[in-house]
Amino acid sequence: MTKQDKKRKTSLGVLFWIAAILLILVVFLFNRSNIEQVMESTGLVEVINQRIGMDGDAPADESFGEEETDSTDEQASQEGVQEDNSSQDAAEDGPSQSDAPSENSSDAGSDSSSGSESDGQGNEESGDKESGAESEQDRETAPDRSEESARENAENGENRETEDGAEPDVQTKVREYSIFMVHINDAGDISVQPENMEVEFATSPLTRTLETLFEQPQEKAGGSIRNLIPSRSRIHRVWVEDGIAYIDVNESFRFNPIGMEGHRLQLAQLINTATQFPTVDGIRILIDGESYDFLGGEGTYIGKALYPGDYP
Repeated sequence: MTKQDKKRKTSLGVLFWIAAILLILVVFLFNRSNIEQVMESTGLVEVINQRIGMDGDAPADESFGEEETDSTDEQASQEGVQEDNSSQDAAEDGPSQSDAPSENSSDAGSDSSSGSESDGQGNEESGDKESGAESEQDRETAPDRSEESARENAENGENRETEDGAEPDVQTKVREYSIFMVHINDAGDISVQPENMEVEFATSPLTRTLETLFEQPQEKAGGSIRNLIPSRSRIHRVWVEDGIAYIDVNESFRFNPIGMEGHRLQLAQLINTATQFPTVDGIRILIDGESYDFLGGEGTYIGKALYPGDYP
C-alpha cells in the first residue's frame, strides 16, 4: 500500500468524523430544548454540577456546602416566583374576590401570604369547620330569624306603599255617631241638636267624627239647620289625656262671621259632639298647636277645659 492510499484513507476518515460531529451538532441544536428538559427532569444537570464541583480545586466539604446553598437559593428563588405568580393571580382575580364573603377573602389572603398548598388546605378545612358550626347555630335560631324577617318585610312593604303614595290596605269600620248641628225653628229659637250619621274610620272614631262635623255644609234644610263652624276650619290632630280631648285646629277656627254668638254656638257643637264618647269629659282648644285665651276679638274664653253646659 502506497503512501498516497494511506493519506486518502486518513482524509476520508477525518471527513467522516467531521460530518458525524456536524450531524450530531445539528441534531443537538434542533432538539436542544427537549434535551434540556430531559436533563432537568432527570436531575442530570445537578449531577454534572456536583461532579464538576467535586473535581475542582475546592475541598469536598466546601463544594458540598456551596451546592446546598445554591440549591436553597434556587428553592428560594422558585418560591419567590411562585409568590409573585400567586400575587399576580390575586391581583387579576381581585374584583371577583371583593364580591365574595369576608371569610373567603381572608382565606385567600392567608393562602397567598403563605405560598404553600398545605397551609391553604388547612385554612379551608378550618373554614369548613367554622362554617359548619355557624350553619348549626343558624338552624337553631332559624325560627326566630324567620319571624323577625317576616315582621321586617311587612313593615318595609307598608313603608314602600306609603313612600310611593299608595294607600295601605287598612280595614275600616262604619258606625253611627251624633253630629251636633244648630237648629232654628219657625219661631226663631236656636238650639244645638244631634243628627245621627254614619262615620267611616280606621283607628280613631273620635277624630273622624269631629272631622265629619267640620265637613258639614254651612246650611241645610232651607237654612233651618246650620253649621256655624267657620268653613275654612281644619283639624290638625286630636288626642285624649285624663278625660280631656285636645283638639288642635287652624287659625280659621278663631274667626266667626256672626261674632260672639257664633263663637258660642260653634263651641257648643264641638263640645257636645266630642263628649258623646265615654273617654271624653271635656275639650281643650289649641290653635296651630298653641293655647289661646279667647276666640276672635270679642272675648269668648277658651283658655281652659270646656265642658257640656258651658256654652249651651
